[in-house]
Amino acid sequence: MFRRVPLLSRPSPVLAALVLVLLLAGVARTQTPAEGMEGLETRYRPYRQLIPQLLRGQVAFDPQDKKHADAIDVAGQYATDRLLWDQYQKEPGRLDRVMVEFEREVKDILRGKESTQAVAQAYSARVAAHALDVLKSGRAIAKVNAARMMADLADLRQGELADSLVEALKDPNEGVQYWVLRGLHDLLAQPPREGTPVVTPERADKCARALVEFLSRKPALSPTSLPYEVDGYRVLRREGLRALAQTHNPALGGEVRPALTLLQFVANDEGIVPPARIDERLEAAIGLAQMRTAQAPDYQPDYAAQQIGLFVRDFGAVANAEKDRKAEERTRPWKIDAARLSDALGVMKADTKNAYVGKVIDQCQRLLDDITKGGQPNPGDLGNWLEDPANQPGSKELIRGIADTAVKPRPKQEP
Repeated sequence: MFRRVPLLSRPSPVLAALVLVLLLAGVARTQTPAEGMEGLETRYRPYRQLIPQLLRGQVAFDPQDKKHADAIDVAGQYATDRLLWDQYQKEPGRLDRVMVEFEREVKDILRGKESTQAVAQAYSARVAAHALDVLKSGRAIAKVNAARMMADLADLRQGELADSLVEALKDPNEGVQYWVLRGLHDLLAQPPREGTPVVTPERADKCARALVEFLSRKPALSPTSLPYEVDGYRVLRREGLRALAQTHNPALGGEVRPALTLLQFVANDEGIVPPARIDERLEAAIGLAQMRTAQAPDYQPDYAAQQIGLFVRDFGAVANAEKDRKAEERTRPWKIDAARLSDALGVMKADTKNAYVGKVIDQCQRLLDDITKGGQPNPGDLGNWLEDPANQPGSKELIRGIADTAVKPRPKQEP
């Protein structure tokens, strides 16, 4: 679903702090595209009428027609390069209008449906290519908005966009990374088209590798980092977990194991620095529950189920602590979170058909159902059941025969 995010909007206080830090840190030189403002305006002018006709499907896009191809290339460059123009950056509201125009073009393509499929592919490719150029040369504000454009392109359902997003994820600007991760999530979450996935399995694996690497990086934090800096990093990390959750493959070639990365966050493993918050653990648990076990024969879902159960216990305890607060004072929409997790556990139960997994999920569902119905769950009951020696999984690690795929949860689970 297409989303409108106002320029420099602040979805949450934590993200606001993150964006502010990024902008203050992103002091950059005065920059304009090599072609120059007048040069691009001159190239754009002859196509001013043709571009909207192509994007709306009023003129059928022909990739073999040089005029059509040039028009879409100019459209992509015109959308992105203006983010760099000094005149646009200095005039209040000018960049916001650039974003509004871009979003309108994407909406035009989406409205065209069948008649705009060909132009959607070309437009996505050209905007992404020019956005990558902005990332190489732009100011922090230009880079962040270019990344926003790339994220919005996910709505056009072009699998090739994954390559550009993976490339953009290498940018050190955390504001860029935030929007790229949002884009990866939205693209990987697109439903199949006539039974064919939007992102090919090969590209999905490439995304998974990049996301595992991203989530394994050591954060640029120190013991003196301020709380909002730490929480800003957690917001960024949570978006990475949401994206990784959409890849569904427990283990790739070599030592890249998306399921293990998710499991470490579910369990709040000792190696996770800073410790995972409850929202990060939630997204990881939802993703872990939706892993497709058939894709990795040595993957042991009973071990994953036990750790998910322990998280559900912690989740219930935190939800209980906020039950009597006013809605606006709660840190999470607990009923919605519980419903999402419950749905994911239903997928896990159907996928594995493992007796132990089924028992754990049945225990978890009782607690989650209490939360969704506004009741008073008893996390202690679930914890006691999971700790009973009679209710232990047969597996001692996530990947059969690989000892270092076992987790080391922190003694005290931290929300």
